[in-house]
Amino acid sequence: MQSISEKISNEQNVKTTNITVSVVIPHYNSVETLDRLLKSIGIHDDVQTIVIDDNSTKSLDSLKKIEEKYYDSVEFYKNNTGTQSAGACRNIGLEKAKGKWILFADADDFFTVNWYGIASGYFNSEYDAIYFSPTSVSEDLKTVGIRHLGQQRSITEYLENPSQENYMKCARIHCIWGKLFRRDVIEKNKCRCSETMYANDMLMSKQLFFFCKNKRFTDEVIYCVTKTDGSLTTIQSDQAFADRMGEFIKSYKFLENHYEKKDFEHIRMSGGKLLYDAYQKGMSVKKILVAAVELKKKRVRIIAKEYMSPVLFFKTYLRIKTEYKIDGNKRV
Repeated sequence: MQSISEKISNEQNVKTTNITVSVVIPHYNSVETLDRLLKSIGIHDDVQTIVIDDNSTKSLDSLKKIEEKYYDSVEFYKNNTGTQSAGACRNIGLEKAKGKWILFADADDFFTVNWYGIASGYFNSEYDAIYFSPTSVSEDLKTVGIRHLGQQRSITEYLENPSQENYMKCARIHCIWGKLFRRDVIEKNKCRCSETMYANDMLMSKQLFFFCKNKRFTDEVIYCVTKTDGSLTTIQSDQAFADRMGEFIKSYKFLENHYEKKDFEHIRMSGGKLLYDAYQKGMSVKKILVAAVELKKKRVRIIAKEYMSPVLFFKTYLRIKTEYKIDGNKRV
């Protein structure tokens, strides 16, 4: 039997023509959900599905079976960069991509039943990016999650009132999954994920928002995010926080340097949520204060000016508190 590397080099296993969209999927130790995701994508002649394994250590026999099961419809690669990171995996996927459009997905999420019918309606459009409204569920698929609420809220507010202020608020969307991006825009502007362990798509999400000038926002849903215990978004450690804060600062500075002051102010980007999330995930007050001092040194706002309004601050506090309560424990 051929090894996986031999399979990868087999030209018959790699589509080279008529590719419209390339789905890029980093994977690590989540074989069952990867299978679910691949089933949700389905087989389409113009879809290139790329999975990049980040050197998984568990269920390797099952992973091999998945590779064999989808041998004819999915390209499997391995992260041999020496850097373990979903960001590094996504960057490998971008190098292998051939589609006009790029669609990022995470191995523990999945697409809705009619995703292709919705997405294909934009394949021949002149847009640079399509921002779909996401949804989310708990890992057992029994309850609605909250991970989609921030993005959903930004998109809904813009659709209801397409003002410049509401448009700029969409720049806060910090994930790249579940959206269509033109590959030529990505390549022209050399956009790539960071190769940190955590928050590796945060900066790229800001870059793509800026460089994709012609955007479409829609309340159509093609992608479902899940909350998985032990996933990168749920982990809190010194390294996790350091990565998140470092990527947040780079993202903040990118937006501050690329937008006019008035537009940047509309984004209302501040470090307060970062610190609050860390507190909710168990970080000590001492470490949070140290982080706050570091943000100040970097000239990163901790509380946006708009939130200085007692009324707005209280409304935001109640909303965040409610979301934590809905989630049953901690927001992710």
